Amino acid sequence: MPHVRSSRIHAQDLHKARAVSNESMQEGAVIGDVDIARNTSPSAFAETTERFASALGEISCCCKKGRCEQNEYGHNGTRAVRAQELNGNEAVCCKYVNSEVCPRRSLWQVAWQDPWTQEPTERCHNQMKADLDDLVSNAIPEFPSTRTTCQKNLRAVMHDIEQFALQDSALHGSHVFQVHHAQLAEEVAHKLFISGLPIVEGSVGAKLFEISNEHKLLCTGTNQEMCKKWKHALRAGELSRGGDTLFARIVDSSAVGQLRECSLKTTGIVWESSSAAFATVASSKPLDILFGEDTIEEMEATAFWLAKLPGVTDHPPTGAIHVISIGRLRCEELMTAVLTRIFKLGLQNTATAAKWRSRSADSTCREAAAESPDVRAGRRVALPFWPADGLKGIGYTDDEMHFTADLRQLKEAGFSAASLKDAGFDVRQLKQAGFGASPLREAGFSATELKEAEGAHM
Repeated sequence: MPHVRSSRIHAQDLHKARAVSNESMQEGAVIGDVDIARNTSPSAFAETTERFASALGEISCCCKKGRCEQNEYGHNGTRAVRAQELNGNEAVCCKYVNSEVCPRRSLWQVAWQDPWTQEPTERCHNQMKADLDDLVSNAIPEFPSTRTTCQKNLRAVMHDIEQFALQDSALHGSHVFQVHHAQLAEEVAHKLFISGLPIVEGSVGAKLFEISNEHKLLCTGTNQEMCKKWKHALRAGELSRGGDTLFARIVDSSAVGQLRECSLKTTGIVWESSSAAFATVASSKPLDILFGEDTIEEMEATAFWLAKLPGVTDHPPTGAIHVISIGRLRCEELMTAVLTRIFKLGLQNTATAAKWRSRSADSTCREAAAESPDVRAGRRVALPFWPADGLKGIGYTDDEMHFTADLRQLKEAGFSAASLKDAGFDVRQLKQAGFGASPLREAGFSATELKEAEGAHM
């Protein structure tokens, strides 16, 4: 089975975010016409065959030599699977059809009479669709909603992604010019809901996250009207509200309802992956983040904190990031929390840290009156994963560099002095965070540096 990355959303975070219904698991319907095997074990395929027979009548997996046609479908619209690996290097096309259409080949039947032959069920197995079906079948509702309502919302998203895939414009800007539309829909949905693999500029699916606005906007802790006021003032487009992106038109529809009926345990990955795509498609456009929370605890319980910020952290934009607080949180407290979160996530991934070091566009913060949207400039804050001398080299002042992560929290989280040194923190900062001489020496600081830090600390 292919590796599927799980979301970073942890149980303790979700507990703070919202109560999850303890409703017992019940059998749910599936996205497509058939609920195919969840894994590749023989017992699972046996169960699948039995389920097919009871749900759809007797159907079989049929294969032929050669490639599938561009939009070849099988029973009840299920997609044909290109199974090249099934027969050495020879391309094979497999699909589910009615058993009467594809009987087992008799000894005297020859290939030119009928190229399709009945094969074991596993040859028609489509893991991407299995994962998506599994997501819907095991959907966890957001209390007090029901699983059935959550499943309806998920199916509506999948249906609209399928409609997107049918449009020729879905391939615009990518290197792909011909595609099986059902496969395209499955791949995009699988990236968004299951694997979390990035949809970046130039890739298939990026069209969902394109905007014509000058800025991009993410809102957290605000109602829709407040976010809309600021959006107009900033000349920005939103990720998931209104019609600024094709993705917004899908998730903000009445049939989907922002997926609010589903728990973040089910939708966490889609908000993480969509936020990453929003940040990186047209990456140079400034990203504005509007915070309406009054406390850190309130902020830590939001979908932004649990899913969207991890997505932006993994795939930061190359353009400027402007934070605007219209709640009671002051910039110093807010940015310390946000930057600490970015460091905690980024320190676990060398590639993520490298992406932040490669961007030099400003990150700013300002406080504003909620009812008076404006476009004032904010105060610059330290760029994550940049060393102090590097920031000074591009004009940052000591006052601007004061806005950074809480090193004591990072130390308590288990990050070593060496890893924090690599993340850009100097010996003086690490000393103030409580690291002793021994871990600082192990991190590679010289005796002279330790002595100077000791003098500065006194």
